[in-house]
Amino acid sequence: MQSAESANPQTRSHDKDRWTREGDTKRISQVPPAHEGDYPPRGDLRTMMAQQPLPVVAAGTVDPASMAGDAPSRRAAAVLSAFNAAVAAGDAAALASCLLAEQAHWRDQLALTYHLRSFTTPAVIAASLLETEALRGVPEGFKLQADARYIPVSETLQFMSCPIAFKTTSPAATASGSMLLVPVKTDGVVEWKIWVLVTVLDNFDVQSEGESLLQSPDRQLDGLGTIETDVLIIGGGNAAITLAARLKALGVESIMVERNARLGDNWALRYDSMRFHLPTSSCELPFLSLAKHVVQATGISSQKPYLPPMADSSLYKGVSIHSVAYKNDDKLRDGGAKSVPVIGSANTAFDVLGDCHSAGLNTTIVVRSPTYLLPADYVFDPHATGAYDIHGAAIADRQFNTMPACMDGHLRRSSISTSPSTDFCANSNRAFARGWFAAMAAREPERYRAVAAAGFPVVDSAHPDASILHNLIERGGGHYIDPVAFTATGLRFSDGSKLVADAVIWCTGFSDKNVRDTAAGGSVPARSGPRKIAARLDGTWGVDVEGEIRGMWKRQSRLDSYWVMGGHTQYVPPLALALAHAGHAASRRPSTASCRRPIGIRQESCDLLAPRLVGNV
Repeated sequence: MQSAESANPQTRSHDKDRWTREGDTKRISQVPPAHEGDYPPRGDLRTMMAQQPLPVVAAGTVDPASMAGDAPSRRAAAVLSAFNAAVAAGDAAALASCLLAEQAHWRDQLALTYHLRSFTTPAVIAASLLETEALRGVPEGFKLQADARYIPVSETLQFMSCPIAFKTTSPAATASGSMLLVPVKTDGVVEWKIWVLVTVLDNFDVQSEGESLLQSPDRQLDGLGTIETDVLIIGGGNAAITLAARLKALGVESIMVERNARLGDNWALRYDSMRFHLPTSSCELPFLSLAKHVVQATGISSQKPYLPPMADSSLYKGVSIHSVAYKNDDKLRDGGAKSVPVIGSANTAFDVLGDCHSAGLNTTIVVRSPTYLLPADYVFDPHATGAYDIHGAAIADRQFNTMPACMDGHLRRSSISTSPSTDFCANSNRAFARGWFAAMAAREPERYRAVAAAGFPVVDSAHPDASILHNLIERGGGHYIDPVAFTATGLRFSDGSKLVADAVIWCTGFSDKNVRDTAAGGSVPARSGPRKIAARLDGTWGVDVEGEIRGMWKRQSRLDSYWVMGGHTQYVPPLALALAHAGHAASRRPSTASCRRPIGIRQESCDLLAPRLVGNV
């Protein structure tokens, strides 16, 4: 294990945050102690993609005619048989031989690691899988859940997509996943090797998710001096509502603390022209179709507006507001504004720009760095998130969130197919959506030429640097801002040019992307109270060295019983299952002071917690 890790510095083994059998209250941890620096260490998704390319299958390796009928399932069953035999025997070498040399990947969502983890290289995967399988127990092995499918993507990449299912004993649970197998020809003999293995926890035997539990009465909290609950959720936006519903369906009690008058007001009170930028079906709340208060699934941070430092702000006589203060164009027009520059180029900027332009205002969008423009018709295409409209949220969520991020980014970035298989898009994951975007952009190279000619720097989906995952996960809507100063009548830019403006709207995002920086709030000393707790939190957003999104939807490395939720509601199911498992496991341990102690909170503290612990946590 050690030598494998040393040979592959991009991937750490499961040792970075180990866990023990249920009932053992001691957690073995090899993470650094709490400190003021950012943790976990950041990775770089595009660097990982460069270091871990797609496999290349030599031309003529597979005769397509040989993959007709049940041939894919028979070949997949043979691979699974060898895989199961190696796992049962605890034979790391045999298990590694089932995997694609140097390019194998394993992504686990709770099923075996009780975490969101990604592993690469056969040696690391084999050792990690054997240890976690010994802890979880998979006595019946891994089985094909449905027919395997042969996917001839291009001349240099063909693979089989194989849905799998299995059961664990500790805890007793059902799980599923998939294998992507690629052909390798050696001395004229073709063998199928596991390129990507995905394992996902589905449900616990002790308490499966049951929608009928949602009908159980709520607790009455009025008049209570102290409130006890299993899970305290700080915030009442779409992520919090989604998590609370999932927890209740799993038999886990939770209480939300929200500073606004109504749940969902953090979005409902935004500007009037805000709209969905994804299919509505992709933003559905669980158990409730077409949610009313879920807006952008790509939202990253939302509570602490970022205004770039500007010189000579006292000179400006017009209106200068952040987009959070913008409701509609009425106040601007009532104040006599006729010219309005919009600073920034993310979704909010284009919403506000369109609203002001429609009202007859002279509008200018100001952007310094090239902007990746992704047309709505690409996003809504059935090969991309349009899959939500076809298959529904439950199936599409599984398709969209189980691949290792590095491979997902690769497959969605490369223009490797101009005609993706309908069956693949319908029955496997979304791996080739980005390739589909690139193919679509290549067919219409003139689409943004006029925009670029007008001075707006554009990156389209055919550009080699275009990566929607990088924009969403790592950049998070960040902006490089120009102008640099105010004048009495408008703005001055870094090249010395000036722009007259009656009002300026700053669509420059938010600065609360990292929960470590925002959880405590105020000026509390870092050595005590909330600041001391915040210093132990994992940093959020960006990717770690495994390519996993940092700090979100999973247990903390250095702080027990604390979880961070926000942004993509598609990750609520694994978080709810992880919380349910923590509760079920604790309830079976001896009744000691350290086990199964509900969170207790004084009611008068709720007003303090909600404003200070910003976001859905």
